[in-house]
Amino acid sequence: QQRRHRHPIRLRIGVAVSDVDLNDGVPHGWAFTEAARLEPEAAPGEVLCTDAVRAFAGRGTRHTFDSVPDVLVKAGETPIRTFRVVESLADRVRFPEHLEHDAATPLVGRVDAIAELKACWDRTTAGEGTLVGVEGAQGGGKTRLCTDFASSARSVGALVLAGYFDEAANTAFQPFVQALTQCQGILRPDDPLLGPFLGELRRLVPELDPEESGATSPSTGDPETDRDRLFDALAGWLSALADEVPVVLVIDDLSWAALSSMRMLRHVVDAASLRRVMVLATYRNTEPSGEVEQFLREASSSRWLTRLALSGIGTDDVVEYGRALLGGDVSDSTSQLFRRLGDSLGGNPLYVREAVLSLVATGRLWRDETDTWASRIESDPIPSEVANLVRQRVERLGDEAQRLVSTAAIIGAPFGYDLLTEVLPLPASVVIDALDDVVRAELLRPSADGARFAFTHAVLRSAIYEGVDPTRRSIEHHRVAEALVSLNGDQPGPASETIAHHYERGVDDRDRAKAVRHLRRAADHASERIAHDRAVGLLEVAERLGSDVPCELDRGDQLDLLIQLGTARRRAGREEAGQTLRDVTDLALSEGDAVRAARAVLRSGRGIFSYAGDVDDERVSLLRRTLELAGPEDTKIRSQLLAHLSA
Repeated sequence: QQRRHRHPIRLRIGVAVSDVDLNDGVPHGWAFTEAARLEPEAAPGEVLCTDAVRAFAGRGTRHTFDSVPDVLVKAGETPIRTFRVVESLADRVRFPEHLEHDAATPLVGRVDAIAELKACWDRTTAGEGTLVGVEGAQGGGKTRLCTDFASSARSVGALVLAGYFDEAANTAFQPFVQALTQCQGILRPDDPLLGPFLGELRRLVPELDPEESGATSPSTGDPETDRDRLFDALAGWLSALADEVPVVLVIDDLSWAALSSMRMLRHVVDAASLRRVMVLATYRNTEPSGEVEQFLREASSSRWLTRLALSGIGTDDVVEYGRALLGGDVSDSTSQLFRRLGDSLGGNPLYVREAVLSLVATGRLWRDETDTWASRIESDPIPSEVANLVRQRVERLGDEAQRLVSTAAIIGAPFGYDLLTEVLPLPASVVIDALDDVVRAELLRPSADGARFAFTHAVLRSAIYEGVDPTRRSIEHHRVAEALVSLNGDQPGPASETIAHHYERGVDDRDRAKAVRHLRRAADHASERIAHDRAVGLLEVAERLGSDVPCELDRGDQLDLLIQLGTARRRAGREEAGQTLRDVTDLALSEGDAVRAARAVLRSGRGIFSYAGDVDDERVSLLRRTLELAGPEDTKIRSQLLAHLSA
């Protein structure tokens, strides 16, 4: 519950050890007295212990013990020698939640891949930085392998951070924001691990400094410099962490990464100061984006990159996987069935899992009188279409649960109960019961605090989404967008891009026009984070949508969008930026709009290169035409236009 409150619960703990006697079943001993005396002396969130506890722990713990003033028990008695228990940095940061869930599924085989990861880890702990690209088919076990390795690394003292990209909606630098947020609860604004980086990192996670004790670093006026400062801050923060403990950073679903995020990743892995950091990046071998392919090609020539290609697991491993999944012994006929499943499904672990669950649900796999999983499938067809298997699983749910899971597939990204109740026209008690049914069916999983829900795998969400009637999909996207606006407000923020995503897929041109407005707000939010490439991508989508629904946008809105796009392109260093702004200047002049023409033309130069060499005749002409349209009045616009002409 503490995550739902502004002020977290912080316990005071006293720990002591001694012999214990039982008197009429009631334990007695000196440890009870000492622990009771230490507890009130501890600060909130602090653990105090006796010297005996420290001695018992010995060298078999990653905790350290700081000496503090002795604590008196009673006047005249020997004081308790007291120590403050200090957790290691790795233990203070919780294991990433989305990896935690994946650890519940079986991992079989992968001996060579595990050995390769261990070799990379040995180089990392020896002081190198390493990047491992894990590629494979959807559902092929990439995240499960990374989870197993990350868990092993954490058991020997590594700090594990993680984030992921999402097909439905990605905010700028999303996995890095998630990794920072993971550490939010343990880092204070004055923490040396944030140190000189706080002003930049607040751009990504303002909650790192909720009291704004360290102001966000001011812009230098040069977008590339601002971006490099942000990237340097992130790399510096990771280096500061790695000075304390080795770091594993897992980045899931790199295939969906936008250009701005790939540039940040490239900067991080190329940072000369980065040592004792291992980056694990998963991506689908069938659909990496152009940015991902370019990044991998460039990284292949460096000492950083190791590429692991995961294929399907072997038939013997499929039998072991099925046995682990069912949690019991299997008959010979069931082993043979699992081998047939492996051959039919290419050894894809997720597909095998869905097929086994389907066979159990339909009674073709059962526990016999010896508690062994039996089957009598001889000539029955082997399930091969995972989408059909998932939809059959949904059809076995009640009507309300089916409605809920379909709506969840429309929502896509992890969502809260408040969004569900806002979208679904059902009583709260019915939503809760339906949610329980869907979680029990292992289609959705709750977060650790139970406040948010997500699909157990993207394949499940995709299969359910594709099974929803297109007309109903559009209606549900509209309802989700409206609910998100109601819950998050109408200002630029992290939700803007998700809201635009749903409006874009809504019911009519009015929804598409709303998508344009929210894409512009999402671009503003991306620009605040120095993610100028992401802002360009969002605005290019907005421009395309805007041209499809011109009757829903007034001319001023269309011009403002083009000016915003040209400005974003300039900040991102795109060659076409100047021409975009000149074109919109022409459009504004033809509309007789001096204010928008001035805004566009004043931003259309080529920076310092505009003042060296040949005169830019086209721009001079646009400046003069805008000046003429602005009139002779002594205004700020006229002064700016004259200043640019004189330059």
